[in-house]
Amino acid sequence: MHDNGEPGWHTSTFSGTSGCVEVGRIGAEILVRDSKNPDDGQLRIGLSAWRTFIGAIRSGEFDQRDGASSTGRASPCATLHG
Repeated sequence: MHDNGEPGWHTSTFSGTSGCVEVGRIGAEILVRDSKNPDDGQLRIGLSAWRTFIGAIRSGEFDQRDGASSTGRASPCATLHG
């Protein structure tokens, strides 16, 4: 969080210039927004729920079973860290 009360926004290192989502934190809330349209609103998620979500990503709960990418890697948008 910056001194002005705004979150420090972060993007996945895999998103490159194609955009993805940005994630920030204010207190016990995680904020998620569209990197291409940052003024179009934010999704607010409690820290506990965010940690559960990231744990599920890391455990492979959302991995594609059919039609997985040719690289075998997770979607760039699924690599944000909590």
